[in-house]
Amino acid sequence: MSYFSDQVFTNGRLATQNQAAPWATSMAIREGKIVSMNKREIAALTGPNTKVTDLQGQFVMPGLIDCHVHALWGARQELFEAFVGYEATLSDLAQGIAARVEATSVRQTITGGPWNIGHVNAIAKLGLTPRQWLDKISTQHAICIYDTTKHSMMANSLALDAAHIQDQVNGENKHLIELDQQGKANGLLHEEATASVRQYITYNLEQRLQAGRHMTQTLHRYGITAMKEPMAFAEDLATYQRLDQLGQLNLHVFSHIARSSPLNPQALSIDEMQNLRDTYRSPNHHPDGCKLFLDGVAPSRSAAFMDPYVPCCCVGEAADKYDADALLRMSPAQLAQQLTELDAAGFTVKMHAVGDRASNAGLDGIMAARQHQDSGIAHEIAHTTFVTDTDFPRFAQLNTVAEVSPKLWFPTAITSVQKELLGAARADRCHPIKTLLEHGAHITYGSDWPAAVPDADPWIGIAGMITRQHPKGLYPGHVGLEQGINLEQALAIFTRHGAKALRKEDSIGQLKVGFQADFIVLDQHLDQIEPNRIADTQVQQTYFAGQCVYDTQK
Repeated sequence: MSYFSDQVFTNGRLATQNQAAPWATSMAIREGKIVSMNKREIAALTGPNTKVTDLQGQFVMPGLIDCHVHALWGARQELFEAFVGYEATLSDLAQGIAARVEATSVRQTITGGPWNIGHVNAIAKLGLTPRQWLDKISTQHAICIYDTTKHSMMANSLALDAAHIQDQVNGENKHLIELDQQGKANGLLHEEATASVRQYITYNLEQRLQAGRHMTQTLHRYGITAMKEPMAFAEDLATYQRLDQLGQLNLHVFSHIARSSPLNPQALSIDEMQNLRDTYRSPNHHPDGCKLFLDGVAPSRSAAFMDPYVPCCCVGEAADKYDADALLRMSPAQLAQQLTELDAAGFTVKMHAVGDRASNAGLDGIMAARQHQDSGIAHEIAHTTFVTDTDFPRFAQLNTVAEVSPKLWFPTAITSVQKELLGAARADRCHPIKTLLEHGAHITYGSDWPAAVPDADPWIGIAGMITRQHPKGLYPGHVGLEQGINLEQALAIFTRHGAKALRKEDSIGQLKVGFQADFIVLDQHLDQIEPNRIADTQVQQTYFAGQCVYDTQK
């Protein structure tokens, strides 16, 4: 091994995220790892074959970490679906689906979206049900398209009939299947009821690998060098591993295996989970997590809140009969048992929790697991959208990660729906990031792309986390203005905090001797601009293990 560095970077402004030495000007790399940050020492490490890059004062920082991104799903959406964007009109949605129908062989399934309650209301004004509206686009293709949250679907007759949905209208999921006046499924399905139509949305290996390559290119363009796959099935695990074997996964990927979900309600056993973990592990792919769902989402009134929805309760009951626990996807006793078993098996459990009762139940379950043994594993509340006042200190007390996701800490198209369903005051308590930090919670960032957000761009998320307003001004006002944090706190969440959640806090998330050389070069100095301008940040280069994997000049 040569004494000299393979690469040296000089004359930069390096925001290291190393709290002992937060700034540097130079960095030396050998075999993918940082060997020095000392300018004087680096001169001695520079040999005749060392590649020297003069940064000319550019801003450099560790690669960003997205701890909740359905990256393969997002890539498939961009490559293979009729995705029309979150601002699309009903006409735009119809045209997008029709274009995909035109380009797709008969009898193949069409998917895409997103639709929202506004589209449903517009369809009703036409005197049609969602099923009938989609039938007008095609009766030769099964069509099942997602809503903005990805927790509900709209399907045409061919898709509904193939999935035998009408046979399920009196079953256990009957409250999740909307009916027309004749008692026939009208095309709107929620949560578990979507599983029967989702099974027809399939991709072959080459399509999955194509999506994987698109995924890495997309994330590198945004400066992301590590991620968590929050809901992985066997095909996803196999795709990540195969990409790694082909040398095409220049990302640290930590997968949370879906033990059960709206797509797969039959829970995997611990043995099956361990087999998947062992089978699909590779150098850059670590399937050491598990995903559980504690509730649904607010737009479908399936998120579990302590207090009733406004103006009335879900599932058709009166507000005085409201039962928050009825909206939990598993009983507290079942959750405690699962967490104890998964913790003992070494899995990091990520729990989908939108409502404050769901977050509360997740913390109760972790407490039960801690009473059984103190494994040291930091389990996660995914989204942490709403939290009760009494639960804030419990995150630190129980060594629990508060993952804030998706990018809804500023006003968006969904804000008005939140206010309508929850009331303005409660909706304004969305994503209490500052309060969580004040109580010592370990916070990570997740985009949740492609659910509820148009892309995986982290920079608009950083800006909005600071200002709590839409950085592009697309929607007025603020959400939880007092919950804004500063740049230093935000960057730690996107780097060091994420590294710890990936169990890699000793090797990534900082520019520090001995750490892997994962870093990004930016077009502006984040600490010298107005917070809203952070949303416009462009990554000039992304490096993974010292290799340039994205360059605007190439």
